Amino acid sequence: MYDEKAVELLIERKAIEDLMHRYVWSVDAKDYSGLRATLADDAIAHFPDVPEIRGAGNIVKWIQERCADLGSSHRLVHVYNVDVDSKLSKANVLSYQIAHYVRRDDPDTVLSVDARSHDLVTQVDGKWKIFEKNMERGWVETRHHPQAAASKQEVALNLGAWERSGAGG
Repeated sequence: MYDEKAVELLIERKAIEDLMHRYVWSVDAKDYSGLRATLADDAIAHFPDVPEIRGAGNIVKWIQERCADLGSSHRLVHVYNVDVDSKLSKANVLSYQIAHYVRRDDPDTVLSVDARSHDLVTQVDGKWKIFEKNMERGWVETRHHPQAAASKQEVALNLGAWERSGAGG
């Protein structure tokens, strides 16, 4: 039996999951206009150890400043739960993230952060936007490993597999 409401709910859940992934990808790519597009104009953010930030523009400015000295960042996000209201106008979202940050001036050190986020998303002009972001820090760890040596090791492993596999013809 075809359940139109169930299909509509699945479509909305997928759109919300895509929104959460775009948010994370935009931060990693330093695509601040893309990041801004994920936020409602009157968005509110709560990040660990930071006073509340109000307004999409202010949230983007804070994230931009927070990422200014990073050579790279990589986040893996898992949208664990999406609870959409019956009117399909807002949803509570629970997601987990693992983030790796590498500073431009120290490419051999990575800061790894595990976090959980409880977010409220709303429909704005037919599109899902993050209205409230509530980030909770989990585990934080700093690791150091010379990347030049690691790159050489990775090259050796890749070339060895390539030669053994006969992939070169």
